[in-house]
Amino acid sequence: MKETLTHHAIKASRIEDAHGPAILLEQDDTTEAYSVILHPWQLLAVCQHFGLIAGTGEAQKAIRTLQRRLLAL
Repeated sequence: MKETLTHHAIKASRIEDAHGPAILLEQDDTTEAYSVILHPWQLLAVCQHFGLIAGTGEAQKAIRTLQRRLLAL
């Protein structure tokens, strides 16, 4: 299954490389293009490290609770 997300100047694609599943991130500049290939677990670790997603089940539960409370307000 090939999924691609394009947002402004960045494109993310799910690919298969010599090591298995991977995420390809590409960003086009006006003069150059940049790309990096990450294993899905590497991308997950980066997102958790910067607080973009919850790292534990307990944190995810707290987030869902807060989301419900915000919607109730």
